[in-house]
Amino acid sequence: MFRWCIRSLGRWTFDQADVVFCYTETDKNLVRDLGVHSRIEVVPNGIDTERFTPEGPGSDLVKSDGPVVLFVGRLVEGKRPGIAIEASRPS
Repeated sequence: MFRWCIRSLGRWTFDQADVVFCYTETDKNLVRDLGVHSRIEVVPNGIDTERFTPEGPGSDLVKSDGPVVLFVGRLVEGKRPGIAIEASRPS
């Protein structure tokens, strides 16, 4: 029932828009598969993924000999960055 509710609410929300923007054709197809009738446009990510791709497992960007915790979000209390810090502590 929850999945049906999310699909219905998502479809209704997208159908309220004049246009829905997606990063990839795959995302566009997923939105279309929800039954969305609004116009859907693909706007590629503005990040040059070739330039910002690490060199591989031997990259100096992170130490590979221990756990890595990544937090993505604005550093505001509502995003709860403290949880990422707590998760990085040894047990």
